[in-house]
Amino acid sequence: GFAAGLLNSACVLSLLSYGSTAPLAALPSGPAKAAKALAKGWEERPLGRTRLEGSETDPEDNFLKECLIALALLDRRDAPDRSPVERGLVQSVFPVLIGRHEPPGHPGYPGMGSFFDVQAGGGEYPTDPSPPNNDAAIRFLEQVANLPEEALARLRERTVGQTVRQLTSLQGCRLWDHPSGLPLPELARGQADLVGQGFTGPAVDLGGIRLTDEQRRHCRGEASGTSGLDETQLRMLKAQVQHRRGGVHEIIDRA
Repeated sequence: GFAAGLLNSACVLSLLSYGSTAPLAALPSGPAKAAKALAKGWEERPLGRTRLEGSETDPEDNFLKECLIALALLDRRDAPDRSPVERGLVQSVFPVLIGRHEPPGHPGYPGMGSFFDVQAGGGEYPTDPSPPNNDAAIRFLEQVANLPEEALARLRERTVGQTVRQLTSLQGCRLWDHPSGLPLPELARGQADLVGQGFTGPAVDLGGIRLTDEQRRHCRGEASGTSGLDETQLRMLKAQVQHRRGGVHEIIDRA
């Protein structure tokens, strides 16, 4: 699974979005504060997932476990006490920060807003560890990666808030900056066709991608009741990813 993939990766690209970070954050404590957050439109169960509180009753969250394992392996990359049986190749963790796509009619459509406006989904990251998730990460790192007890002890005390803060402090990239806002000379070769006239210009070619009728229904929300990205938003997302591709490859090459 993803844990074995992390163990055999030199560079980890961690995708931080509303969907991955909001379930890690508890709503503000107290009925009044929680009700105020919900009244602003934040979800009690982001994407149907139970929010973490930093307690024994937390559900296991694969994204949090992924982050805990990746950061633990990163911390061990230059450890002088690495034993011959210790495993792990991680040299770099590169966070990719993703905002929420703006809906049709919004001035920013079809781009996305800032990740920092939606991270935690109106909640607060717990200042305590999440025992079910920390314990699961520790079991894997102890039994499969053979990390020493000192490293496992540090992981046992790592809080949810510390994990997210460390991730967002690493060098990474944000995807809400569209290349149409850059002077053309700054664009890498092959990106000019992605810019057009900016938000009001011609649609960006999807590079041969053709959506099936089922995928189009999903984009319109007919299948699930929740609308996905429309084709214009997908084109914009491709432009944003293409714009950042060079920087991501530079980090991977260093690793």
